[in-house]
Amino acid sequence: PKRCVAVPAGRCEAILHAIGNALARLESLRSGDHVVAERNVLRCDQQLEGGAADQPLGEQCHYVGHSNAVKAGLTVAENANFWTRFLGRGHTGVGAALDVFGLSGLRDIPAGYLSAGQKRRLGLARLILTARKVWLLDEPTASLDAAAQDALTGAVNAHLASGGIVVAATHAPLDFANSRELHLGPVAQAA
Repeated sequence: PKRCVAVPAGRCEAILHAIGNALARLESLRSGDHVVAERNVLRCDQQLEGGAADQPLGEQCHYVGHSNAVKAGLTVAENANFWTRFLGRGHTGVGAALDVFGLSGLRDIPAGYLSAGQKRRLGLARLILTARKVWLLDEPTASLDAAAQDALTGAVNAHLASGGIVVAATHAPLDFANSRELHLGPVAQAA
C-alpha cells in the first residue's frame, strides 16, 4: 500500500528515519508516486500544481543525494558552471551561489582537492544555481560543519519563503522553517 504525503508550498517535510531506511523512501518520493495533491504540492500523477504544465515533475525538482555530483578534475567554478548549463534556466549567478556556501575563495581549485564538507557544499550550491520548485534532499547536512549547516538552513528557508517545497530525508532533526516531521522508525540518538 502507498503512503501519501501532502507537502504544501512553503513547507518542509523532514522524513526522520533510522540510519539506512530513507534512501528508498526518498527515491520513491522523487518518482512522485507517494505524494498527494493539495494546493501547490506534488501529486501522485506527477504534476506539480502551480508548476510549469509543460514540464514533467522531475524537471521541476532538485535532488541532492549522498553523491555530491562533483567532478574532481573540474574546478569549483567549472562544476558550478556545468550544473547551470545542464539544469538550464539560470536563477542565481555562479559567484553568488558559491558565496552562499562559502566557496568563493576556492573557485579556481580543482574539486578533487576539496574536503568532504566542501564537496558537499558545492553539491548543495546547485540548489540555488537554477530555480526548481521542489528540493528533495537526502541527508543534506552530511559532512557539514556548523557554519555550513547554517548556510544550508538559510538557503532552505529562503526557498520555503518564496513558496518552494522541500522534502528531506535525515536521521537528525533539521532546523528548517515551516517544517514538520514524519518518523519512519527510531531516530538515531546522538551519543
